[in-house]
Amino acid sequence: MALTESYIAGPVAPAVRDITLGQLLERAAASAPDRIALIAGVPDPTLRRQWTYSELYTEAQRTAVTLRFGSDLPIADIAGRMGRTAGAVKLLLNRGLAAIRSQLDAAHVGEERP
Repeated sequence: MALTESYIAGPVAPAVRDITLGQLLERAAASAPDRIALIAGVPDPTLRRQWTYSELYTEAQRTAVTLRFGSDLPIADIAGRMGRTAGAVKLLLNRGLAAIRSQLDAAHVGEERP
């Protein structure tokens, strides 16, 4: 969906990007996973927690999986709560479940399966 019209006068440069915040986070997590993405804005510098792009994306996956399978919410409801499209939620679920499978496989290396 490209933005083609605006009802508010404003600068025309730089151009408006046709990308969601979720897509931008996913790209940043892929290209610079260990780069600091967010720092908690608390007055005491020693209490300022930091998150990398990878950690933020992992949290988004965890949230989607928890809402879907822990709270049994439909995808449309998850999308509304997370401020994302249904397609973006499906992608988070798919990648989140793949990460869980990978972690389970790594934990059970060498064990026989029934």
